Amino acid sequence: MNACGTRGGDISRAFVGAPEVLFDDSSKIVFMSDMHRGDAGGADAFYPYRNIFAAALTYYDASGFTYVELGDSDELWENREFSEIWLTYGNIFESLAVLYEQDRYLGVVGNHDIVKKRPRWPEENMKAGEGDEAVELFPGITFPPGLVFKHREKGWKIHVLHGHQADVLNSDLWLISRFLVRYLWRPLTLLGVKNPLRAANNHKKKRSIECELATWAKQNNTMVVAGHTHRIAFPKPGEPRYFNDGCCVRKEVMTAIEIVRGGVALVQWGIKSTDEGFLCVTREVVHGPVPLVAYFPD
Repeated sequence: MNACGTRGGDISRAFVGAPEVLFDDSSKIVFMSDMHRGDAGGADAFYPYRNIFAAALTYYDASGFTYVELGDSDELWENREFSEIWLTYGNIFESLAVLYEQDRYLGVVGNHDIVKKRPRWPEENMKAGEGDEAVELFPGITFPPGLVFKHREKGWKIHVLHGHQADVLNSDLWLISRFLVRYLWRPLTLLGVKNPLRAANNHKKKRSIECELATWAKQNNTMVVAGHTHRIAFPKPGEPRYFNDGCCVRKEVMTAIEIVRGGVALVQWGIKSTDEGFLCVTREVVHGPVPLVAYFPD
């Protein structure tokens, strides 16, 4: 047991050989995570949010953002085959494929889609269509456990990962966790029972994971952006530089971390009513923007 109260996994291991992504003050980057896209069944938490997400994706595409998914994008613990998810969200994957063709779509694995890290898994599974007519959606794509964003001029580094690496149950023992979710908790979820082992449902576990990630950011003198806990984190300058983009399946809104023109902000997407009585998808800045230089004063 460590100072954070968990038997933590190995966060540093996520960045061994991690791809480096260059950015500068003209870059636009958005981090989102924890969609848990499923099959539109009763256990698919993403389905009620699909239109909000589609609107957000349209905005980020039109605004020239690089879109980064920080894991648990697809619910591959509850669903055995990606084809089940494609049939439900084909329009979303087609939009992501366009971004990928423009080198504006990146992703890392989470615990619920950890199978994507296998070198041939995306090629063999992430397809549109069936049989001989199936077409690869993202030819050549890889989903590493971590990415390192490096400022082209100033050398600042931002380490991004899902965050399950701070929890041994969901990292080293993920096969056991997947078995329990697939064969025990998924049926119970359909009856309205929440899985107490998930970080999203366990406040003590959330705090422990957040402590692990914040401590790692401080010890390595870097900035970390993660997901996994489904709880937003946006530190003040001078505090440990652990940011969390929240999730896309909680409390009728979805949240994201944006880096635009050298500043970082937390935004929230949701549905609101206009004065005329129409419903529309809105984007609201919740925290920031704060200049990145405030987090990298040296």
